[in-house]
Amino acid sequence: MRPSVRPDSARAVRLCAACLVWCALLTPSAVADDTHRCVNVLDGDSIIIQIGEFLAPVRLLGIDCPEKNQEWGDAAKAFTTARIQGKDVRLEFDTPYHDKYSRNLCYVWYKENGGWTCLNVALIRAGLAVPFRSRSNIRLQPKILAAQQQAREARAGFWANGGLSLSPHDFRRRN
Repeated sequence: MRPSVRPDSARAVRLCAACLVWCALLTPSAVADDTHRCVNVLDGDSIIIQIGEFLAPVRLLGIDCPEKNQEWGDAAKAFTTARIQGKDVRLEFDTPYHDKYSRNLCYVWYKENGGWTCLNVALIRAGLAVPFRSRSNIRLQPKILAAQQQAREARAGFWANGGLSLSPHDFRRRN
């Protein structure tokens, strides 16, 4: 008697193969020069990109934007949406690669004025995000900290009011 392949088994094999392709595409070396379409902006620092036929959640690394229901949250989302919604972006990994919600942690680069601009730094410079300091993701930390100083001096975004009344981290804890 010949063994048969159950439809559930075939579906599981296809799903595993798709996951392997997705993981291979998201290795730091593969992603650095590739572009992927941003299909949705969830908030200022969380987006969904399309990689082939798959959708992947991305959290911007090294920064923290105000939340949806927090002051300046809508402005941060609008800033991100205007720059990358429906457009191609480049992703750059640092460590760690994923957060506890299985989102890819990346610096996101978009085309602006003929060159690539780091969205993470641009949000800080616009006064729409604060640095999220970590011992591991430090590659762009000097640029992020310099952008925050520039935003404070220019009184950009929420710095016009002296900053946020509550950090995004504290806002999440309270709500």
